Amino acid sequence: MGCSALKRTSGVVPRKKLGTMLEHEEVLPRFEVAIDAPSSISILDNNVTISTYGRYTYGEKVQGNVTLKVCQKKKAKYSWWWGPTLAEKETETKDLCYNEVVTTDQTGKMQCFLDLGKFNLQSSDYARELTIDIVVEEEGTGVKFSAAKSIKLESQLTKLSFKDTKSYFLPGVPYRGKMSLTSFEGHPIALKKVHIRARYDGEENKETFVTDSNGDVIFELSTEKWGKNSVSLEATTEDTTEPDSSSKESISYGRANLYLKDIYVETKSYLYIRPVKSSAPCHQNVAVTVDYFLEGEQDKGSFQLFYLVSKTFLLKTISHQHVLSAALP
Repeated sequence: MGCSALKRTSGVVPRKKLGTMLEHEEVLPRFEVAIDAPSSISILDNNVTISTYGRYTYGEKVQGNVTLKVCQKKKAKYSWWWGPTLAEKETETKDLCYNEVVTTDQTGKMQCFLDLGKFNLQSSDYARELTIDIVVEEEGTGVKFSAAKSIKLESQLTKLSFKDTKSYFLPGVPYRGKMSLTSFEGHPIALKKVHIRARYDGEENKETFVTDSNGDVIFELSTEKWGKNSVSLEATTEDTTEPDSSSKESISYGRANLYLKDIYVETKSYLYIRPVKSSAPCHQNVAVTVDYFLEGEQDKGSFQLFYLVSKTFLLKTISHQHVLSAALP
């Protein structure tokens, strides 16, 4: 089939009118262009890798010349009554662009290791994205196809969030939950300190935890001093967020807030089953940790605890232990 255009000629012959033919020509696209680049980068990044290739409709790679254009476009400035003033037009910044024409390799691929120093990623005068425009010209024919993509510029470098938490607390009962710390790309950040501040009745208490290999923190906070008023929790890392600026984008880091209300109960007894982190194969034991407090309990003997494993299986355990071992059916 080669590199020529794919043509398809079709005819329709009416049943009664022989000798009359309606003919049309359909030209299929020679190839398509794909761009491989990250969807977002940090404004502190120094470089980015962009690659592209052309592929014929039947799968083979296209060889030829690639025209690459990457731009960070200026932001339009307008006076609130008319538009840009003459002084603003004279000092108006222009788009920051990088242009290059390269030849694909034998596999039909082009890869560019782009130096981001050619742009001004932190300036507030420019858009918060890079636009990529690529044109692939087929060798020998001059046929061109194009593709475009944008890369978002992120100024918030990390994300912090509360998970597996309740919107209320029981006074005197430890408050438990989980924190998750990731990069702006969603990758977990391990071995990072996370500070949780609890604010109540004009006071503040801070506790520090360290993320595990999954970027998570399982925390437990004492509620003894929280009283019966609302409590606010704020989670931060040790990284310092830059102050706001009108001339450049400020670097910021993940911050999470959670507001809690106390819940009134007549008894001070409670029972909490800690979530099991992993699943277990059938017919094997799994350790389930249970925290409890029984108001006015004098007898340290046994008591009945029913643990529902499934809709059709109810396990009754008679034990006064903090760790129960339940066999899954």
